[in-house]
Amino acid sequence: MPDPLPTKPGWYLDPYQMGFRRFFDGSRWTTHAVPADVTNPDAVVAQHFDGRSDDERRLADWENQFPWWDPYSPKEGESTDIPWSPNAVLATRIAARIKHRARALTLFVVVLVGFLAAFDQAHRDVLLIGGAVYLVLAAVLEVYWLRQRARRQRVGRGDVEPR
Repeated sequence: MPDPLPTKPGWYLDPYQMGFRRFFDGSRWTTHAVPADVTNPDAVVAQHFDGRSDDERRLADWENQFPWWDPYSPKEGESTDIPWSPNAVLATRIAARIKHRARALTLFVVVLVGFLAAFDQAHRDVLLIGGAVYLVLAAVLEVYWLRQRARRQRVGRGDVEPR
């Protein structure tokens, strides 16, 4: 006769595997099992549980073995049903990596140009013109990135054909 189910949630001897403990949630056995000699099974489960299935975890491990710049290996969150060219994939990944750095660099340049223009009277005009040109270029790039992101979203929804 099989052992009756526990009445309270907790860690109990595993009815499926000898030498293990399994968590009972109050109504059924869960998938969380640890060796019976582990002193704190909750810590072990928390360390290894991230909400993904074993297949999802294996896929992520497989994807992570490739460098970020390899356009032939899809990364998590990238659509694989759109026929992107390798150059487009690489450009998208590079843009995502430098976008936030470009914004920080723009702020740094504005502060630096303002500081130098305030204290360097001889080169004030050149610094202000150079700073203005840089800001215009940064604004143009930001608009370009926003338009590209909007286009990728439209292509992903099927509103626009990929180029």
